[in-house]
Amino acid sequence: MLFLILPLTLIAIFLFLISPGAHCRSLSRLGETCFAHRGLHGNSHPENSLSAFSCAVENGYGIELDVQLSKDGVAMVFHDRTLKRACGVSRRLESLTFDELSELRLFGTGERIPTLSEVLELVGGKVPLVVELKNTLRCSKLSRTVAELLDRYEGVYCIESFDPLILRWFRIHRPDVLRGQLASTFRSKANKNLCPFVLHHLLFNFLSRPDFIAYDERFCHTPVLKLCTSGFLSFTAVPVLWTVNSQERMNSLRGAFKYFIFEGFHAKR
Repeated sequence: MLFLILPLTLIAIFLFLISPGAHCRSLSRLGETCFAHRGLHGNSHPENSLSAFSCAVENGYGIELDVQLSKDGVAMVFHDRTLKRACGVSRRLESLTFDELSELRLFGTGERIPTLSEVLELVGGKVPLVVELKNTLRCSKLSRTVAELLDRYEGVYCIESFDPLILRWFRIHRPDVLRGQLASTFRSKANKNLCPFVLHHLLFNFLSRPDFIAYDERFCHTPVLKLCTSGFLSFTAVPVLWTVNSQERMNSLRGAFKYFIFEGFHAKR
């Protein structure tokens, strides 16, 4: 019997680490099942811009957006760590103040980087929001800043992040807020350390105990995602897929998934 103790112990530890928790909550309060990735963007409506968010609202889609802090602590809606791709500036967003960022324009349009406050005012509760908090060394400050803004927002929202420490902050300080763990396979030559492996296999779930798992749709059949969302041993989280790029792909996955973050087309519910 002793030869069984080690493998059984390892299995028990693994299940403890990946468990989303005993009280995962439904996402039904969100209402919408299709969320426009960084807004409904294209042409003159760049990603994560007020016009892209306006288009999503006009078409009745939920909105997924990204938030990080400026140098002076303002919650800005922007995806990339650097400003190069979107604004042509070889600087990190967090190295510039709000006033400096206000001078920049997105993808050669007249649109500037919006603040989270501006987006919340624009949306005004008309559609649900998936608010992604970007990885940062200032994770507590980012979490607190975003939480305080959302405390005053009357619309429906949830938060998600790749960073389990951000989700843990919300688990402790805003336990009523729906929270989701973002994950992918992180297959990259640049990712050869332990952390991508741990994140891919959701081994930080013991910190965040997420209500939903938002997984890269290219790898949506990964065993650990199925384990976390199938109800195995009562470990059940809601699966959310990102980023689906065609109606055909969405239709093919509807049997197994209900919530989608989409991009590049007008999704049909």
